[in-house]
Amino acid sequence: MSDKELYIQKIQSEINEWKAQIELFRAKASSATADAKISINNNIKAFEEKVEEGKAKLEELSKSTESTFDSMKKTFETKWEIIKTAIKDTTKKLNA
Repeated sequence: MSDKELYIQKIQSEINEWKAQIELFRAKASSATADAKISINNNIKAFEEKVEEGKAKLEELSKSTESTFDSMKKTFETKWEIIKTAIKDTTKKLNA
């Protein structure tokens, strides 16, 4: 398996973990009060948007050729860190 394929698998695993977290947060929302549900659902929506953004960036990276992968990976990693930070912030809000 190439470095590109391994890297993409690693990132896809992170996305899958985030999807699982979303389901846990939905379960939390179902047992919350009405006011809390609104807040939780808004945060879940923000979380989902970042996950979708991450999936789109990963799709762009996966379409790269072996020769352009390294340069695209650097750009991807910068954007990926921004997405991860936003997801961590949202996770903190949802766990509060």
